[in-house]
Amino acid sequence: MRPTIICHMGTSIDGGLHPSRFTRPAAGVSAEALRRHYEAVHDRFEADGWIVGRVTMAEMAKGRERAVAVKSPLPREPHLGRRNVKKLLLEGGGTINGAFLKHRLIDEFSTLIYPAIDGLAGRQTIVDYDGADGERPGAGQSLRLIGCETLEGGMVWLRHRIEEAPASAPQG
Repeated sequence: MRPTIICHMGTSIDGGLHPSRFTRPAAGVSAEALRRHYEAVHDRFEADGWIVGRVTMAEMAKGRERAVAVKSPLPREPHLGRRNVKKLLLEGGGTINGAFLKHRLIDEFSTLIYPAIDGLAGRQTIVDYDGADGERPGAGQSLRLIGCETLEGGMVWLRHRIEEAPASAPQG
C-alpha cells in the first residue's frame, strides 16, 4: 500500500506560488505571521517525509541546476527499505504537482491562501501539467472540501480530499 500523499501549497488568491511577488499585507497584518503559517500547518500533518521537485529544491538549496550524467559510473541496484512511511507531503512546484495529479498520486490538497495577489502574467500556478494541449491531469477526479480554517492575518487554509469523479448522469 502506498503512503497518503498530501499536496501542501501556499498561494496568492490568483494561484501564484512565489510570496516574494505577492502584494504587501494590509495595514496591521504581519508578513512574518503569514509566513509562519505554512510551516505551522506543515508540522500539524506529522508527515513521515516530503517531496519537492528539482526546481523547488534548487531554490531551497540556493544552488543552480546541474546537468545529470546520462550514465552513472556506479551500478544502480534497487533497494527496498522498511515499509514504515504512511504520509508524505508534496510541496513542489506546479510541474511536479501536475505530474502527481495526472497519475492519481495525490490524495488531498492542503492550500494556504495568502491575502495577496501575484498578478504576474505567465507565472506558474499550483498545478501546471506539462502535457499535450487540452490534456487535463485532474480528469476523472473530484475534490471534496474537508476543512476550512481562517488563520491570523486573513490567511485561509482549505483542505480538499480527492475522490473518483461521479459518473455523469445520462441525458434524457
